[in-house]
Amino acid sequence: MRIRWFSLIISLVMIVFCALILAVIWIWPSLNSVSATEQSAVAFALTHTPIVHVEQVQWFTGAGTEQTVIGTDASHRKMYVFVQGQRANIVYADQVVTKQHAIQSVLALKQPITAILSATPGYEPANSLTYANNNSIPQDHPVWEITANLANHNLLFAFVDMYSGAVLNTFSTTHAVLPLNP
Repeated sequence: MRIRWFSLIISLVMIVFCALILAVIWIWPSLNSVSATEQSAVAFALTHTPIVHVEQVQWFTGAGTEQTVIGTDASHRKMYVFVQGQRANIVYADQVVTKQHAIQSVLALKQPITAILSATPGYEPANSLTYANNNSIPQDHPVWEITANLANHNLLFAFVDMYSGAVLNTFSTTHAVLPLNP
């Protein structure tokens, strides 16, 4: 009887162990490809721009998916490096409004915002966004993309000009999104 229980326990442990290995094998390629893309963006930024210390990498999904490498140059000036394929655009943090300023610009819209979910720096190509008066942005432009929950559980996306802090464009989802903190 004792050997039977021991065999059963060993069998269950082996099944759980095999299941964990299969789960890791199944998930690993997606995790590895994300980090490979980020590593590629960091390597490009380090070799093609003045950035010498990388603090973080953020994904921006405006007009296209890109990575924003955030860090400092040799003089310890904070900078944003917007990596789009084999091209990089540099904006120094002391030349643009802060993330908090961009969030305040969105809150000033008087939308029924229940929570700010993210504030991501990105680079929008010319004519991809329009101002409230329907004039398009005439050149490539750095923006803050602010994502927020609305009271009706939709998501609000707002693009804020990084230089002026002006809200360039907003849109919201038309499908309800479950609240993060019900």
